[in-house]
Order: sequence, then structure tokens, then C-alpha cells
Amino acid sequence: MANKHANPLRNGIIVTVVGGLILSTFLWLRGFLLEAMSQAWSGVKWIWLALISDYSVPGWVLFVTGIFALVALVGLAVLFWILRNQNEPAHRNYTEDMLYGAKWCWSWNGSEISNLWCFCPICDSQLVYSDSFEKTIFICERCLPDRADLHYRSQGRVVATVQGGGKAYAVGAATREILRRIRTGERATSN
Repeated sequence: MANKHANPLRNGIIVTVVGGLILSTFLWLRGFLLEAMSQAWSGVKWIWLALISDYSVPGWVLFVTGIFALVALVGLAVLFWILRNQNEPAHRNYTEDMLYGAKWCWSWNGSEISNLWCFCPICDSQLVYSDSFEKTIFICERCLPDRADLHYRSQGRVVATVQGGGKAYAVGAATREILRRIRTGERATSN
């Protein structure tokens, strides 16, 4: 059965155009590579002539001195990088603490606290929140609630309560407390 989509004229035109594009790209690439090799060979000849030419100092001495200078520059760059990384503030290792009865974890973005959130100190689950104008309650959904607790919630155990506002206020209060502890040196180097 003949393929009704086969069109030899169309296929021939497509093959011719694609082949022409490939050949023109190959010719351009060939010319580029030949020019690059010619420039590289000119550089090698120039270096060779510079090494064997007459100077007040032999060319090989200049070459060896240049190599030592290059090694020294690379060494200085590596030393600078090592020193820069060693001078990071001690508080950069401070990424978790117990605040308001919950374990708060965060990371550092430059000198700013980022990804700040609280976790259950018992099961290490991420806490959910319920907030109002007066306070924010952080709840562990995995831990069973204590029915004798005044903060009993049917959906889980209340882990922490931050008085004074909603979720944004609670996260801001935790940020302020972390920065205060860094400033006063309470937990700046602990993990």
C-alpha cells in the first residue's frame, strides 16, 4: 500500500536545503578553524623568537620568571579566597534554637535570616499555625494533644504560643530574638 504522505519532490527539496545548510556551516567552521590555527601558530612562532632573541637577560629567564609570577598570582588569589571564607562571622553557624517552646530553624542569606520556621521539639515535624489578632499558636499535627492542657486542640498538640499578633508578628518576634541573642553573645557560636 502506497504511503499517501510520501511526496518525492517535497522530500528532495528538504534534503537539498538541509544539505546546503550543513555544507555552508561546515565551510564557515572550516574557515574559522583554519584562521584560529593560523593565529595560534603565529603566537607560537612569536614566543619562540622572543625566547631565542638577544636581550640583556636571556629569553628563557624571562619565561621562567613569567611562570613564577603566574604561579604567585594564582597562589595569592587562593590565599585571599581562603582568608575571606575564614573571616565569616561566627553567627553563620547559628541556625537553630529553642524559642517560645518550639525549635526554630533558619538559614542565612548574607547577613539576613531566611527560611525561618518552627518545628516540634519532640518529633521534629514542621508546625502549623493558627493566628488571631492577639496571638499565634503553633501546633504539631503528629503529636497527640494533651486533653488536660489549657491549649487543647483536636487537630494536634499546641507546642508554642507567641503573644502579640498574627503569623507575621510571630516570625518577626523570633527574628528579633535571634538577632538579640547574636548581639548579646548568648548563642552566636552554638549550633
